Amino acid sequence: MPGKETGCIVIALPSRHVDLFVKHDDIRPLAREAGATALERVLEEYPDLQIERVVSSVDAQRIVDLERKGSERGYPHNRTLTAFWRIDASGVADRRALLERLQATDGVEFAYEELAGSDPLVTPDDDVHAGQQLHLASAPIGIDARWAWADPAGDGAGTVGFVDLEQGWTLDHEDVPAIVVLPGVPRDVNAGSSSHGTAVLGIVAGVDNTVGIVGIAPRPAWVSVASHYRAANGTSGHVADALTAVLTSGRLSPGDVILIEYQDASNRPAETDPVIWQAIDRATALGMIVIEAAGNGNVDLGVNDDSRAIIVGAAHSALDIIGTGHNRWVLPANNHIGSNFGERVDCYAYGDNVVTAGPAATPAASLGGTVLTDQYRSDFGGTSAAAAIVAGAAIVLQGMHKAKRGVPLSPEEMREVFRTWGTPQGTDRAGRIGLMPDLKLSAEMLNLTTATPAAPIGVRIV
Repeated sequence: MPGKETGCIVIALPSRHVDLFVKHDDIRPLAREAGATALERVLEEYPDLQIERVVSSVDAQRIVDLERKGSERGYPHNRTLTAFWRIDASGVADRRALLERLQATDGVEFAYEELAGSDPLVTPDDDVHAGQQLHLASAPIGIDARWAWADPAGDGAGTVGFVDLEQGWTLDHEDVPAIVVLPGVPRDVNAGSSSHGTAVLGIVAGVDNTVGIVGIAPRPAWVSVASHYRAANGTSGHVADALTAVLTSGRLSPGDVILIEYQDASNRPAETDPVIWQAIDRATALGMIVIEAAGNGNVDLGVNDDSRAIIVGAAHSALDIIGTGHNRWVLPANNHIGSNFGERVDCYAYGDNVVTAGPAATPAASLGGTVLTDQYRSDFGGTSAAAAIVAGAAIVLQGMHKAKRGVPLSPEEMREVFRTWGTPQGTDRAGRIGLMPDLKLSAEMLNLTTATPAAPIGVRIV
């Protein structure tokens, strides 16, 4: 299904010119000095084009330094983020012709039309709605967060940082944790998405107080947000820019969790875009646990280049007919809407009926409250909800691992845990989405409890 374009064209120049990428903030003199005369001629024909780096919130030299750190950790990059430029071609009469010219231009490695993006939507007992949060229950119903809370490190242990990357939140909601401001990281709020981000923060790290709900990991080391929305021009989709700003903020450590709540206009995960893939690859190269929503297009994602991120599909909250797993989430009346699936999807969680913070989509799903800061809902869903649940599980498991082993699980190790141990998907609907995290089983198999573990499968125990 074709998606809606932003009107911008993204081009990548050969990475051998990295010194010039650092030197020039204007692509025209850069092309001249690089000897890219064919590109220079094309740009001369369009003197009014607005062109900027795709990652513009971070100085080019800092990007190069960041990429060098990842390479020194044994994860060399195949293309620098400084090579990507965004051309605003929204005013060009024949944008397709310009795209095809750029694709055939000497000095341009590749060019593509940028797609628009969106949110991939569609003591705890004194939190009054916590009893309705079935995703917290034991497997196979939920992920067994309540079991994990009995462990001193099972609530995040105050050792794991968390960043929610999307485009809106109600940050003064009574159940949203205090937000740490990361220097240089965009935090613009798209008001139309504030309920989405509030719901996500509630699922992952909702405060354990005496109101509302409780998050899966209510005690992380810190929580922050990063926005791919730009209020200055009303555009969204600046995921690579926001993520790179997060990585250069100086706050994150290996093992911290970054959740990307974004799908493109064809309902595919964020990393489908080449420049976003590049930024995610650098994040995991630095040891960050990156979790992405699979998207709600009801299509097979196939197998893509490995960014080491964890891609999360969605299932129905109800157990399947035999009571052992959860069927892949699909809206029956709109069978083009449902969880994406396939080999690239690593695991799943609830995609419907998730109880969390924020206003409901319909009055019937409201759990009370009269203003944005005290409302709760029972209707959050899609791969947005599923990815948030898995992010919470990752924080909990990481906290337990750091407490027992002294070091964090790597991105590959965390992903392998979620691929290996958990509740199987239901048998009543085709489309592979893997396993739903089971924190008790995973902790036992990793020998993070007093239980005797079985031999781990494909996971390096450190």
